[in-house]
Amino acid sequence: MSRVKERTGTRVRLDRADVIRRKGAGGGGRGSAGTLGRVGLVGGVLLAVLAGWYAAPLVYPLRLLTVLLHEGGHAAVTLLTGGTVVEIAVNAEESGHTLSSGGIHFLILQGGYLGSLLAGLVLTAAPRAARGPCVVLGLLALLALGWIPIVSFGFLYTALVGAGLLALAWKASHELCRGVLRAIGLFVVADAVRDVLSDLGRGDAALLAEMTGVPALLWSGMWLAAAIGLLVWAVRRAG
Repeated sequence: MSRVKERTGTRVRLDRADVIRRKGAGGGGRGSAGTLGRVGLVGGVLLAVLAGWYAAPLVYPLRLLTVLLHEGGHAAVTLLTGGTVVEIAVNAEESGHTLSSGGIHFLILQGGYLGSLLAGLVLTAAPRAARGPCVVLGLLALLALGWIPIVSFGFLYTALVGAGLLALAWKASHELCRGVLRAIGLFVVADAVRDVLSDLGRGDAALLAEMTGVPALLWSGMWLAAAIGLLVWAVRRAG
């Protein structure tokens, strides 16, 4: 069947199939695409977490980036609270440390996991024109070289990250830059969940427990809850 619609003196004929196609291309289509997109993102995040646990060599460079952002979080809070960063280290075995002087030690210890989570969220929310964020992240990586020992694995890795991001911003399209940043951001947030579970009750949490008397497992639990909550938000935001 068909119907005829009057519009400013012009007769427009619409077949039923045309109406159905137009409805499918409208809100319902967008909702389905959005749902499928989120399902795909959730699957990607789960794969990232599983890869982090069981196939670490495949995501080794990204795992190191999580370490760099973690230590960068400590360093950033040190500077923001009036302290001085003495050294940043990123080691080949996926460990690291930040040596600092002054600042508010309680906040500095919080800056590791929360700093990497925040960085992951910022990357996940990269705008469509993402060359600018690529440049900023690349320059921040190169800036961190000022605190990393020159003759070290971490110096070489961080230099490659900074140069790679600047090259990406220079040569790649805005869409490609955006895709890379969002993929990195989602992985970093997902890997933070694995990271907290791996260090449950140890590391920064143990140091905070000594300082405050609050059990280390409680600090780890708070960071884990924050990581999972922010991961869900990041997936929804990226979808």
